[in-house]
Amino acid sequence: MIYQAELGTSHAKVQRFAALGAFLGEQVAPDRMEDTRLAAMLCKCDLVTEMVMEFPSLQGVMGREYARLDGHPEAVCLAIAEHYLPARAGGELPTSPAGAIVGVADRLDTIAGCFAINQEPTGAADPYALRRHALAIIRIIEQMGWDVSLQDLIARSLELLHGVVPFAGASVSKKVLDFFRERFRHMMLGQGYPGELVEAAISAEFDRIARLRPRMDHLKQFMTESEAFPSLVLTAKRVNNLLKSQAVSKGVEPGLFKDPCEGALWGVFQDLKEEVKALTERGEFLQALHALTRLQQPVDAFFEGVEILKKDDVRLMENRVGMLQAVSDLFLRLADFSKFAI
Repeated sequence: MIYQAELGTSHAKVQRFAALGAFLGEQVAPDRMEDTRLAAMLCKCDLVTEMVMEFPSLQGVMGREYARLDGHPEAVCLAIAEHYLPARAGGELPTSPAGAIVGVADRLDTIAGCFAINQEPTGAADPYALRRHALAIIRIIEQMGWDVSLQDLIARSLELLHGVVPFAGASVSKKVLDFFRERFRHMMLGQGYPGELVEAAISAEFDRIARLRPRMDHLKQFMTESEAFPSLVLTAKRVNNLLKSQAVSKGVEPGLFKDPCEGALWGVFQDLKEEVKALTERGEFLQALHALTRLQQPVDAFFEGVEILKKDDVRLMENRVGMLQAVSDLFLRLADFSKFAI
């Protein structure tokens, strides 16, 4: 049974998303691995039955009933039916870990495969419902609270496609990630989040879907409650504007510092780097934003105290640019503050 001419049979697709489901399941539900594996292998079997061929809306429903008749565990039967959820935009989501895992893996294999063969959606057409699939994946990951890397999932899905069709891995991976970013943006705007807040959040770290909404909520709270927000935005923009025309630095050598303001900025950055990382890992984004405000004064002093783009001393210039790149990367753990209109 052909799934798609370039991507092969339905059996080949099942093999791919079963492997992808195992990769995801090991991270989020290691105690449900056998249920997940079996549900993935069985979930498309009912598509070749006369019942589903006659009544396509019964896909999954009949699969669940056939699995029950065959004596499979109820968790597997439920997952077979639930992996199709949500059936429509805003629809009911899977409740079982196995159903959610298989549903995400199946949809991501479809998205990755279509992008690999240049069948991505256009403004006028989306024949494989990729936009709906991406939104479903986002909603499932959010509801299940899975702290997983979307980039790793995409990379594993594309890895499973190697040998099936030729494609440029890095380029396709970026396109798929950007596709998810755009679907998340539309979802958040549709739910009433301010445009500049959404852009600031998704233009920064966009990988762990379950953390995005809490980070946006904390950023919104920081915007409305903290008097330091406008000045922090201006400081971040100052850094960003200088870096726009600079190449990626080779790092920072404290031995090259010539002015006290350089050591002062580097010292504050070193103190903050691990603190901000730990806070964001724990989901304490508001505290991390307040911590970032400690960079404002030393960054401003650095701009006032030294000539950063010192063309007659390339090593010194690269060192100073490197410091600002490190500071910018720290800001980007939480938001791209250049997106705010201040």
